Amino acid sequence: MIEDLLCDIHAKHRGNSAWPPLFMFKALLLQSWHNLSDPALEKQLDRPNKDKEGNVHDSNHFTERLSGCESAVYADSAYKSRKHDEWLEEHGINNRVMKRAYRNTPLTKAQKQNNQRNAGVRCTVERVFGVFKLYYGMGQARYLGLARNAVRFGLMCFAYNLQRGINIQRSCNLSQYSCV
Repeated sequence: MIEDLLCDIHAKHRGNSAWPPLFMFKALLLQSWHNLSDPALEKQLDRPNKDKEGNVHDSNHFTERLSGCESAVYADSAYKSRKHDEWLEEHGINNRVMKRAYRNTPLTKAQKQNNQRNAGVRCTVERVFGVFKLYYGMGQARYLGLARNAVRFGLMCFAYNLQRGINIQRSCNLSQYSCV
């Protein structure tokens, strides 16, 4: 919707090429939300890419993503490895990574129950990402560059939270109980 409003804005034909209007809008939103000066905004947009390349799975950077201060880690079975289990144990973090079956070694009944318990927590988080993929087109990166996609993701989170707040408010108005 915002992209449609900004599509008619063009840069002059002479001089340096301008930023795309949607990107400028997102950058200005970030600037106002985080109270950034123009130089501070430029610094944030030019940060070096500390994240991994797109062709490397997140599980290869699992421990780098953790601070060590977490009380528990919930993740799917792709993150299950002896190395990760040992790291979590060394740091005193409750290991809630889903167990997986291996060839000729099915999961025990206790492991299945454990996975089912952990799935309840993961479901709450995964539902949000499902909405992002289904309704906000987050299944694919739309822009080149981490900064642009990070801004897009931030706006998606903002839109999701607005919609969720409206839905909660609406359900409170229909309920005989107060949501306060």
